[in-house]
Amino acid sequence: MMNIKDHIKKNISDQGYITLDHFLSIVVPFYYSNQDSLGKNGDFITAPEFSQLFGEMIGVYTANYWLENCSNNISIVELGAGRGYLMSDFLRATKHVKGLHNAIDKIVFYEVSPKLRSCQQQNLIPYINKCLWFDQFLELKKYVENNHCVFIANEFFDALPIKQFQFINGNWYELCLVLDKSQNLKIEPLIKTDIITVQDTSQHTMFQQSFLEYSLHTQNII
Repeated sequence: MMNIKDHIKKNISDQGYITLDHFLSIVVPFYYSNQDSLGKNGDFITAPEFSQLFGEMIGVYTANYWLENCSNNISIVELGAGRGYLMSDFLRATKHVKGLHNAIDKIVFYEVSPKLRSCQQQNLIPYINKCLWFDQFLELKKYVENNHCVFIANEFFDALPIKQFQFINGNWYELCLVLDKSQNLKIEPLIKTDIITVQDTSQHTMFQQSFLEYSLHTQNII
């Protein structure tokens, strides 16, 4: 089986380069699926891993929103739920809010990592019959279009692939990964890009800046 580095190199060899967001769309799912990234034995920690208070506060906020604004049932949608601690704390904190849990049709997760999905399932056993998982965004989109949903996305958008652009000698160039003479990965400003295109997609004022990054994946989701 081809390892991740060889897979990336093959992608680059096939067309001469890959864009940064293409590179990240390969390595980010691989990273979350093949190692313990979260917690004290991982690479970083997020608020739900540190304290139950975070998930409880989101639960209280959502309960208040439901009481004031919702006459029908809702679905709770969490994008990138880590190991499921936030949702577990959310549900524990709101179980005494009269009618809320009965009004939750589904607890929906968008999760591309089988490893993290397994952790979520283990930590949400009491609610497993209400839980629903999607690993394809278009499938999730179809679901939310037909349901009243409340979204939770703790540090989800931070992990989405990004594009980067650099302003050099009066022109904008998209940064890409190429292979150098030693077959090592190298970043180069490669694709000349029209400034109007960059402005339209980034929704930022480009003048007086020499560097830009934005996430097309985020824009497609929002």
